[in-house]
Parts: sequence; structure tokens; C-alpha cells
Amino acid sequence: MEGTAMMGRPVTVPAHFKRMLHDAGFVDVVEEYRVWPVNDWPRNDALRLLGRWSQFDSLEAVESSALALFTRVLGWTREEVLVFCAEVRNELKDRSIHAYWNVWCAYGRKPLKEQPPAEEQTPAA
Repeated sequence: MEGTAMMGRPVTVPAHFKRMLHDAGFVDVVEEYRVWPVNDWPRNDALRLLGRWSQFDSLEAVESSALALFTRVLGWTREEVLVFCAEVRNELKDRSIHAYWNVWCAYGRKPLKEQPPAEEQTPAA
């Protein structure tokens, strides 16, 4: 999180999507929060399948996501990052680690012409 904040791209932004849509003038904004398992540890079949997909994507993205951030922003060497990525890949495969991604989804619609602007409406909590 530190590195992404230093780059001006904090990973905490999705938690603010609903407010951002309201601020942009959207109405009927809905926010959905989910947790996605990072591997197939859940007992629930649907979550287990989602975890398999998530694990596949995560394993493919570890190195490409970390290399520039850790070397250019955090000052790690390439070798340090590659060792770290190998450790992360091992942990992503470890079913005893019940980790998950926080996933936010927000959507809304543009107001109809006869509706007052979004700032005149009271946003839902």
C-alpha cells in the first residue's frame, strides 16, 4: 500500500467509488462489496471456483505487478523482488492461508433531464 500511495495511485480508492460517482453527478448509485478468495480454500463450490480463477490471475500477475513498483518506488533490487514474488506465489498456493481480495463495485446512472442535479439530492448512506 505504501508504494502505490507514493505513486499517487493508492489501492484504497475503490472504497470511495460510490462518493466519486455521486460527486460526478450520477444518481441511484449502488455500491456492492464482496470478498473474493485468493485460492480454492472455501468449502462453498461457487467461492471455491472463484478462488481458482483468482489464484490463476494472481499467480500470473505477481511479478508484473510488483517489479516496477518495488524497484522504482520502494528501492528494492530486481533480485529481491523476484525472491519476494516466489514467496508470494508459494503463499497464493497454500490452502491453509484463508486470504481474500476486497472487491468494490459501484454503479449509477446519469440523471434524467427533469431531475435536479445530484448535489441537490441527498445521497443514500
